[in-house]
Amino acid sequence: MFVASTVMANQPLETETARLRAQGKAMIENTFEFQTSSEGRETAWPWLLEYGITERIEFAIEPVAYTKISPKQSNGARDITVV
Repeated sequence: MFVASTVMANQPLETETARLRAQGKAMIENTFEFQTSSEGRETAWPWLLEYGITERIEFAIEPVAYTKISPKQSNGARDITVV
């Protein structure tokens, strides 16, 4: 895995700009997400693949390699896992 330097670090898969990838340029990002709420927990491992087709058209796909949803249970039911 590659690690972003402090200066270039940002939250993966979130954007701060509307700029598209330059024509012929590609980018791959991934992150691990962990969320909690009063209803339970969720973890996910999403990826982002972007490719600049032209200066005005970009192809982007965001597959999620792993997702686990763990609702709070009082009856002993099992977790829901989606792969």
